Amino acid sequence: MDKQAGVAEHHTISEVHETLEALDDGDWEQLNQLARNRCRFRFPGREQEALNEALLRIMSGKRKWPRGLAFAAFVSGVMKSIVSKWIEKAAEDPGESGDNQEIVCERTGAHGELFEKEVKVHLMALFEDDDEAILIVEGWFEDMEKVDLLPLFDGNTTKYDTVCKRIRRKLAKHPELKEMIHG
Repeated sequence: MDKQAGVAEHHTISEVHETLEALDDGDWEQLNQLARNRCRFRFPGREQEALNEALLRIMSGKRKWPRGLAFAAFVSGVMKSIVSKWIEKAAEDPGESGDNQEIVCERTGAHGELFEKEVKVHLMALFEDDDEAILIVEGWFEDMEKVDLLPLFDGNTTKYDTVCKRIRRKLAKHPELKEMIHG
């Protein structure tokens, strides 16, 4: 029974391929925009690499697409993971990375980076059971605005606004986080 439930929780690889084949120019532009957003601060110019790697992982079954999560949102999450690994690798061995300028910027703003990371960790823990809220919060940390985030909700403004209300309500119950965010 558990195996059947596990299969039903994720799309099959053939469903992934069907989804990719059905993407139109607008869908591809949306995925490319998400890649630009993921890479714009630390890895400009590597957007296509991030998108291609994400799609490869999804098509191979290495990353499974949960049912009920918009495809664009899922691809964005996979790209976030890829870019995070790039950041870790660059920080561990800056001599091997072509992104030395980015490493220097991160180190000079270490206090700010550390504070942002601390806030993010607390927020991610607060919303760990709410994938939609996590998408929005992560987007905010990437300086994404409503117009950037709406495609992750299939353009559904009502759904987006509802999730934002959930975030605000939960933050209202945690004034220490609200204080951290707003200084």
